[in-house]
Amino acid sequence: MPYEAEGMRLKLWIVKRIEEELDKLSGGQGGKVATIDFTYNNSWLLDMLRERGDYVKWQEWKKLNQINKEMTRRIHEDSMNVEQAKLNPAEAKPSLADPISAFISMESEESYNNLSAMPEIRLGDGISPISEALEPTNIIWENFDFDNTTRRKRFLMIIGTICFVLFLTFCVTFKAKAA
Repeated sequence: MPYEAEGMRLKLWIVKRIEEELDKLSGGQGGKVATIDFTYNNSWLLDMLRERGDYVKWQEWKKLNQINKEMTRRIHEDSMNVEQAKLNPAEAKPSLADPISAFISMESEESYNNLSAMPEIRLGDGISPISEALEPTNIIWENFDFDNTTRRKRFLMIIGTICFVLFLTFCVTFKAKAA
């Protein structure tokens, strides 16, 4: 079955390589990859889409048109960079379609343990580090390529909101108890 999409070919190739390594590590017992999910260099696009949604919600049509034009310009610029990278790979810039990292789920605990024991894996001409995700619920995939400052700001905003809600709940409970 031919796969036309480069992403699918990459995914299948990585699955094959990981399963080959697991087969070597387990002495022929093997191991199966359940899924692979990639993160991409697209946080700017996701932010612009959120902003565009807000402009639709607030019916700010001029700002909506401006952000649409800016998104279109950046996407075209990105696709031109991809075309130029095909002609001159040494000057390639990261694009929307470039995977940053992969989240790999294993079918069995034994396969997972074998994979997590590997510090790195050779993929093509390079070495890729392997690290365990802290908790799948802590992974914010759409924000994976944000810098630490932006993550800290968002984390502090969440903590502030939670503290405010808890304080409000305390005040209401205290007032209700007094009544």
